[in-house]
Amino acid sequence: MYGFINTLTSAVLLTAPLLGGMLVKLAGAQTTFLTAAIIIGSVGFVSMLMPLRDKRERNIQIDA
Repeated sequence: MYGFINTLTSAVLLTAPLLGGMLVKLAGAQTTFLTAAIIIGSVGFVSMLMPLRDKRERNIQIDA
């Protein structure tokens, strides 16, 4: 399992800068930055709401 994870990590470390450079070259730095900020902000917002959903689900009572 560790070999698989190390292989994936190496592949990502090699390809991420290349793909990021191509993306900035095609779309521009400002568009790329804003898109990344929107995605990261959305993921953060959803992750803050997830514990609230779990609390609501735990408060359900089942009468036997």
